[in-house]
Amino acid sequence: IAMRMSFEDSKDFLYGSFETLSENRKAAVELLKLVVNKPRFDNEAVERIRSQLIASLAYAKRDPNKVASEHWFASAFAGHPYGRPSNGTEESLAAIKRDDLEAYRRNTFAKANLRVVVVGDINAKEMSDMLDDIFGTLPDKPKLTAVSNVDPKPKTKQTVIDMPVPQSVAVFGGLSISRQDKDFMPAFVLNHLLGGGGFASRLMEEVREKRGLAYSVYSYLQPFRASSVFLGGVATKNEEMAQSLDVIRAEFKRAVETGPTQQELDNAKSYLTGS
Repeated sequence: IAMRMSFEDSKDFLYGSFETLSENRKAAVELLKLVVNKPRFDNEAVERIRSQLIASLAYAKRDPNKVASEHWFASAFAGHPYGRPSNGTEESLAAIKRDDLEAYRRNTFAKANLRVVVVGDINAKEMSDMLDDIFGTLPDKPKLTAVSNVDPKPKTKQTVIDMPVPQSVAVFGGLSISRQDKDFMPAFVLNHLLGGGGFASRLMEEVREKRGLAYSVYSYLQPFRASSVFLGGVATKNEEMAQSLDVIRAEFKRAVETGPTQQELDNAKSYLTGS
C-alpha cells in the first residue's frame, strides 16, 4: 500500500515517522495503530535484531569516532544515564527479553508525553479522528523514572586511547546553555561561524584550508532535556593531531577574546536565515 513507517531513539526521546498515500490512509493507519498499541515482538524478530545490534557493537569498537565519543560521554556524565553507551553493551543487549520491550512500550507510550505533527492532504476533522483512533487508548500518563539535571564534568582535560588505525580522532566538549536560555540563539550563531558552518567556519578555514591538517573539523551545540553540551571533533593523521588541537584551542581563545568580525556575523546570520 506504499506506506512508510520508521522509528528511532535518542538519549531523551523515541521518534516515529509515518507516511501514506491518501487513498490508502485507512489501511496504513490500522498498521500504525497495531504498532503503537499491540506490537507482537516475535521471538525470531527479537533475536534477529539483537544479533544485528551486537554485531554493530563489534564494528563500533574499531571505529575511532564512536570510541572517542562514547568515552567522552562516559567521562563527562559518570554515574548519570547520559554516560551510558546509547547502543548498549553486549551484556545489556543479551539480557533484554521480549517482556522488557513490552514493558518499555507500556510504561513510555502515553498521552501526556506524546507530541504529534501532521502535514499533508488531511483536514482538521479527519486528523482528529485519525489521532484518536491511533492513540486514544493509550494511558494518560507514562511511568517514567525521573532523570536529574546534570552538568558535564570530564574527569581529565585530555585522554588518549591507543588504537591500531592510521588516523586519529579527537572529540572535545564542555558545558553549554539550555535550549530555553535567552542566549541560545546567539550561541547558535557563534557556533556556526566558529565550527558549525562547514567550509564557512573558522575551524575549517584554519585547520584544513590554511594548514591542511585535517579533512574534517567541526563543533555543535547539543541541548538535552537534563543537560546541555558543546561538542566538537577533528580527524587527522596521527602525527598532526597535536598541532590540530593547538590550532583549535587558539581559535576558541580568539573567539572569546575578540569575538567575530562584523562580516563573519553578517555572513552567518545571512546563511542561517536564508537556509
